[in-house]
Amino acid sequence: RTATLLPGTEKSLVFAVINWVTLKNVMPWIDEVMFLDTSYNAVFHHSWSTTAWYRVAGEYPFSTYPPIYQFLVSTWMWLFGADILVVRSLNLFIVFLLGALYLRMLKNRGVLLSPWLVTVFTLLLFGTSEMAWMYRNGRPDMLCALVFVFTTYTIERFFLRHSLRTRIGIVLSAALLVGTGLQTVAYLGILWLFLFLMLRKRSKQLLQLLLLLLVGLFLGMFMVAVF
Repeated sequence: RTATLLPGTEKSLVFAVINWVTLKNVMPWIDEVMFLDTSYNAVFHHSWSTTAWYRVAGEYPFSTYPPIYQFLVSTWMWLFGADILVVRSLNLFIVFLLGALYLRMLKNRGVLLSPWLVTVFTLLLFGTSEMAWMYRNGRPDMLCALVFVFTTYTIERFFLRHSLRTRIGIVLSAALLVGTGLQTVAYLGILWLFLFLMLRKRSKQLLQLLLLLLVGLFLGMFMVAVF
């Protein structure tokens, strides 16, 4: 039953184990250190500050990025410690969730998730060098991808079920996008333009969607500004 709910779980776990035993093979590099530094200081020195970001000294509070990734890393470190293997495994967990969400979306669209399709999908998700580079180090790229795909999922549900719940989901997911990475906001704009070109006959829903997205984006900008 679990395999039905999460197709590809066994194949993903194989990649997870391989990565788990090899995550320490690459030395920490500059971006990774700077992204993780503030979270480490927050957990172990109780200071939202940096000791690694270049040309920055003595600034408090200091955040290298919109804060959701660093909040998440701080929680992960607080729960499991700051060993490089443990910290990097967070992205490994995120990419596992990302794959499960992708397959859930395909299933909802009526795509037959055959063993062959799931195998190819898993190989592309975990096995390409670009993806492996992103999920094997402590950068926020995979969290950005996960939140963006989740926002896409809420938009899909909005077109299928035009309810208060789906509207709230779009607003909240769009707000999370801002707190995850501003580049994802650009992707969201491109996605809406694509939907506008493909679904012009549903212009009323598209305008409602745009309004909900803008409300969510402004809410996210407000929260980041307050932070």
